[in-house]
Amino acid sequence: DLEEAVLAMLAVVSATDGAGMRIAGVARDEHGAPVVNAAITLYMVDNVEAAHREVGRTVSGTDGAFDFGEHPLLDMSALEVGRHYQVIALADDQSLGLAYINGVTDDPGAVDLGFTRPTRVEGTVSDEAGEPIVGARVFIRSAMAKQAGDDSARGDHRLLLLSLYPGDVLSATTAADGRFTIERAPANTAGMLSVHHPDYARVHENYDASSGQQVAFVLPGAGTLTGRVYYADMLPGGSPDRALAPGVEVRVQSAMPAAVSRAAYRGGKGRDRHFGAGVSTDDQGRYRIEGVPPGYLNIWASADGYTCVAWDTYGITEGGVHEADLYLIKGGFIVGSVVDDETGKAVRPGERSDVGLYGPSKPISGAAIDYARIAEDGTFRLRAAPGANFPYLRSRPPWTVVGPLDRVRRHTVNVEDGKTVEVVFRVRREDAAQAN
Repeated sequence: DLEEAVLAMLAVVSATDGAGMRIAGVARDEHGAPVVNAAITLYMVDNVEAAHREVGRTVSGTDGAFDFGEHPLLDMSALEVGRHYQVIALADDQSLGLAYINGVTDDPGAVDLGFTRPTRVEGTVSDEAGEPIVGARVFIRSAMAKQAGDDSARGDHRLLLLSLYPGDVLSATTAADGRFTIERAPANTAGMLSVHHPDYARVHENYDASSGQQVAFVLPGAGTLTGRVYYADMLPGGSPDRALAPGVEVRVQSAMPAAVSRAAYRGGKGRDRHFGAGVSTDDQGRYRIEGVPPGYLNIWASADGYTCVAWDTYGITEGGVHEADLYLIKGGFIVGSVVDDETGKAVRPGERSDVGLYGPSKPISGAAIDYARIAEDGTFRLRAAPGANFPYLRSRPPWTVVGPLDRVRRHTVNVEDGKTVEVVFRVRREDAAQAN
């Protein structure tokens, strides 16, 4: 546990002697002219937690230049866990300015902060009967900065999480006819819109700012999910109140029932949209998530040094208030190594290779997994909930997995509480296989 905590802290700050990097650049419009007096904010972004943390503010000069000074250098380990710097800026008669900083491959001292013409993103919000919904808040949840000359909505995979940006620049409220208009969207982005209304489920839809197409939201009625989280090892022989877990993260994610085919599930009314949310428990260990679409959810809690047996395909009904308590447990461990099938020696099959895990803590009916990076000596360690677990290796070129072959054919491992199970994966280099 201590090792994991230290690695997490080292991921925030560079592991290279605490080195820093100067973050500076120039703000330009779409014609390359400098943008003067732009209000520019620097954020540390955590893609995993979908959160921003402001780390600096400045204003561009007469030549469009700006300088945030020295900030901690993010090494590859930080980027792998979803952390990076992002610049967001406002200027008169311009769209929102965006710049993503990859501290490994980009030059942080020459940030190109691009503005475009303000672009409208428009659409409608209605209920399942087709009636317009007034007072719904629509906002840009995320955006992809598109590559130059790319007319598709694919983008270059530089995800910009915008939902926590202060103010109403990236949001709009529906009028009496259910229509909304977001005025200052960046022209060269595509991403996801979200809509919130207290009487309906939260829904997400894709958009492309350059397409001119309107986005049509249809909101189903909502259910509410609530419950408490307990430390299971503190329950025996004591008051349940002493076992409550305050400040613990609870997450939910859409799930697919095992008895229903994926095609049928996606075709079901109100069940073809992914839903995900995360909240923290209050001082009484209680959580509450509103605006949940009817359908099925996986529900789990996370805390350092613990795992959790998740609720698997928990049913949510329109208008229902559902109670689902969660119990944090120590569980067991899956440990092991990755072995070169040719030499019999332990290896790390690619710098970003890892072992993913489905099981009681992350049911196979959903998309979420637990995972552990492969260490340089080819070893890994995963905390796992008791029961049938399904670890699989995600290697990187030129390494391929010899067995099991892929994510469909996984190891099946039975984990007992407090026990450790060993798993060995075998890999082969593609160039070695070709030589033979």
